[in-house]
Amino acid sequence: MKNFSILFLICLSLTVQAQTAINDRQQTLLGQGRINLGVSTGFGYAGYIGNSYHVAPRVQYFLKDGWSVALDARYDANDGSQTKFWGGGLSTRYYFVRGQRVALFAQAGAMYGRTKYYTDYASPSPQQFGSPQYANTLQTHAGLGIHYRLGKRWSLEGLAERMLTNSGRPALDASQWRTSIGINFRIK
Repeated sequence: MKNFSILFLICLSLTVQAQTAINDRQQTLLGQGRINLGVSTGFGYAGYIGNSYHVAPRVQYFLKDGWSVALDARYDANDGSQTKFWGGGLSTRYYFVRGQRVALFAQAGAMYGRTKYYTDYASPSPQQFGSPQYANTLQTHAGLGIHYRLGKRWSLEGLAERMLTNSGRPALDASQWRTSIGINFRIK
């Protein structure tokens, strides 16, 4: 038994490799100095208020390997309350797991923009809405996502995020949780 154990340990030491801190293939997309262009589209469910849909283009710059900042834009629309938001802001991401093709990330950000909403949005018919109200709004959000590398320059991503702002306006409070899927292209 002793000889078998020694033989097993020798074979194991010859075949096992130490973990590398950085995967070279993911470095082509997530490395310091990289610039990615991306767009995502998503959905949020809000029960009786209606569903929320959004489109969010972004330019992402990697300050360090696995850590980026982005300039974001967003357009939201809610089909139940007929509210809309359009704005821009900044976000940051940290890719805490980076595999050969898959990476996991955490994201946080803030957006400033304009909200169009109706004070009588609970009306059953959109034709009965009064005149629209407009307000400048700050949205904050945080979430977790997954990044899948398709090739040297292309990647897909999925994100689940929670809107942290509670403004009392239906455009923001309708869908606190959102999911999205997006595509990215590395330009540098």
